[in-house]
Amino acid sequence: MSKKRKLKPARLLKSILSIALTACFLAAAWIIYISARDLPSVDPASLRPVEQTAIYDANGKLVDQLGNRKVLPVKLSQVPPVVKNAFLAAEDVRFYQNNGIDLRSIGRAVWHDLTTLSLSQGASTITQQLAKNAFLTPDRTIKRKVQEVMLGFELAHRYSKDEILEMYLNEIYLGNGAYGIGAASRAYFNKDVSQLTLPEAALLAGLPQAPSAYSPVSHPEAAKQRRDEVLSKMLRYNLITEQQYRQAAAAKIQLNPPPETGKMYPYFVDYVTSRLAQLIGEDAIYRGGLKVYTTLDPQVQLAAETAFANPANFPASVRDANGILQPEGAAVFLDPQTGAIRAMVGGREHTGRQVLNRAYQTYRQPGSSIKPFVAYGPAIENDGLTPDSIVDDSPVSFGNYSPKDDDGTYMGPVTLRTALALSRNVVAVKLLDQVGMSQAVQFARGVGITSLVPDKEGLSMALGGLYKGVTTLEMAGAYGAVANGGMYAKPFVISEVDGQDGSVLYKNKTEIHRAMQPYTAAALTSMMETGVLSGTGTNAQLDGRPAAGKTGTAEHGRDLWFGGFTPQLAGVVWIGYDHPQNMPLQYGGTYPAMIWRQIMLDALAGKPVLHFRDLYPGIYPEAQVPPPVAGTPPPDNSGTQNNQQQPGNNPPAGTPPDNSQPPGNSTPPPGNGQGGGNPPGNQPPAGNQPPGNNNPPGGPGDGSQTVTPPARENHHTHAFKGAEKWVRTAL
Repeated sequence: MSKKRKLKPARLLKSILSIALTACFLAAAWIIYISARDLPSVDPASLRPVEQTAIYDANGKLVDQLGNRKVLPVKLSQVPPVVKNAFLAAEDVRFYQNNGIDLRSIGRAVWHDLTTLSLSQGASTITQQLAKNAFLTPDRTIKRKVQEVMLGFELAHRYSKDEILEMYLNEIYLGNGAYGIGAASRAYFNKDVSQLTLPEAALLAGLPQAPSAYSPVSHPEAAKQRRDEVLSKMLRYNLITEQQYRQAAAAKIQLNPPPETGKMYPYFVDYVTSRLAQLIGEDAIYRGGLKVYTTLDPQVQLAAETAFANPANFPASVRDANGILQPEGAAVFLDPQTGAIRAMVGGREHTGRQVLNRAYQTYRQPGSSIKPFVAYGPAIENDGLTPDSIVDDSPVSFGNYSPKDDDGTYMGPVTLRTALALSRNVVAVKLLDQVGMSQAVQFARGVGITSLVPDKEGLSMALGGLYKGVTTLEMAGAYGAVANGGMYAKPFVISEVDGQDGSVLYKNKTEIHRAMQPYTAAALTSMMETGVLSGTGTNAQLDGRPAAGKTGTAEHGRDLWFGGFTPQLAGVVWIGYDHPQNMPLQYGGTYPAMIWRQIMLDALAGKPVLHFRDLYPGIYPEAQVPPPVAGTPPPDNSGTQNNQQQPGNNPPAGTPPDNSQPPGNSTPPPGNGQGGGNPPGNQPPAGNQPPGNNNPPGGPGDGSQTVTPPARENHHTHAFKGAEKWVRTAL
């Protein structure tokens, strides 16, 4: 009987390699076959058609179309050498030497991706980019990449280099809806391509890599950094001189976009467009023929826009050096149960071009509007307190930090309900100290306030004095969590995106988690309902419809807030100057509360009246009017009284102190705010109101309502000259 022959290891390895190579060869052949089977024609007349992207509201009605792409074809002879050289340096410096693909670039990209374990390095030549942009879909698949290479070879064979470059420069997407350098030159600088300067040419040449991320409109710093990279390449490849490089790199980005026609719900549509760019890429927005279904409620959005268009709803206003009406404002209203954003306004006016959307692009000091999320909520959730729990409103010091109320008075033992309704500072700081910074930050993050910087915050966080600040959008989500029984629903604006062929490209998955126990939410709701009934938020009362909310006023009135909710809708309103500026005698309880009231009344018109007690059967602590205080009613003490420096919230070295602080107090940390509103029984009689606090006809309600001025608030805060450096504003 013969023995079986054992396969030697070397022969086994050789057999495995042979099988593997055969499999790879067959796979490659199959990919090439299916790629070539439906390879499109490279005839310029058959360029991929552009379909408009349609945006629909929550009811399925068409709101806007984004496919109005800007095209202005130019001949290569019209393009100055500086523009051609900028694009060659940025995208394909060996364009005139390669055969449609650049093996050296491919090798460098493969090596980079292997050594960094990433797929971040591109290797497409200008010819390949033309093939991808003009003749192929934006799908990121192996098949499309193979087709890109095949079409690159064919284009290089059929057309001259100058013809390819001309097609590329007219087809490349450069952001802001502009295709080609002719359209981009008009869109960004309102000039002919022949008039472009070296810095402008380099700026445009830097855009194809990521038009949205390097947009000079929304990301000017990133755009300048990318522009300077292109200039550096031009210098390296001897396309410009050292002197030209230095002069161009020192030049500021100066945009001069032409005026455009208005559109419906512009700030909302801008935000939708921004989210689309993040989800599917900006180029696909203008070329994909998409159907975008949003969460927009036209009734709520129109109510918000109407309120913001009324000058009587804002303090006395002026136009700044840029022609922008100041003070500015923002508002976000959403469905607390789902997080669906029903309305967004990012400013008082919209110029028809991409502008700053203050609803989500700016971080401001929240004042006392944050107290429910860093002081009262954590105390109820973690320490078992209730609205009837007693805290001593009396002098206290934490090291050299001694919080005070602006009127210099103390109420003694008070309930949590009274303290929140009247926005007492000392109580809020004591509660934060009791629960601890980590518990407070954890609670705030649970309701979507993610901008807190734990190692930079101090006890003044209880009064809204934050290192970075918050956005109107994240504050709206936080108030929505309370309105939703303690369940935080992450705000979203796009429900679904369908492709041109009907396929679903994106579908929102509602993100909901429990942020606090139902009783905590019920207690906060009840206390904030008291605040609207008889505390600092009386200007937000809804004529028989239950409402809960909290005012906030940052130092010296620099940021004014009102955040609140009904069982059906939650919303936040902010008012302030783009470059923070004092607004004396202005409070969150005046104009923001009035705007919030007007929006809510119009948005909920025709909707059933729901009561908070029905949302929390058996556990809702009924809202009560705080008992009157003996003697003169106290002012709203919702401001950040931070006249002494505390650890953990210090300004950078060299920041000059604000000398308006009372003498004898040490320099406080920056950026701390305070809340605002009207305490019960502290309204001046009609006809005897301070100047500038009266609401002229055309204000909220029936148009003849008078603004009830709140009592004096706290303005002794962590103030510094140049405090605008501490407001992270995306200008």
